[in-house]
Amino acid sequence: MRGISSRWITYGLILFSVIFGTIVNRNGYLGYLPILANIIQTLAVLNEKAGVRRVKISFGIACLLWTAFNWSIKSYVGSFFNLFNVISYLFNGIRDSKNN
Repeated sequence: MRGISSRWITYGLILFSVIFGTIVNRNGYLGYLPILANIIQTLAVLNEKAGVRRVKISFGIACLLWTAFNWSIKSYVGSFFNLFNVISYLFNGIRDSKNN
């Protein structure tokens, strides 16, 4: 795979996940929330210029999307788990802002 950068491989995998997620989507517009969460997390982690704070914020946003999706499919345990993750990201963000 000479000459192909890892960035293009990443974008190809994101495109594949969007296409595959669209094919298997059975929940209408709410079925796109996990796909969007996956894209947000992937781009945040792969952005070399993003700091820890931005990555945490993007993970919090992705967890909110997963919370809404899990609630819509009546996976209440998953919803509460993701909601607790969002709360922990908020507390960590507040703690980090006080330390800086």
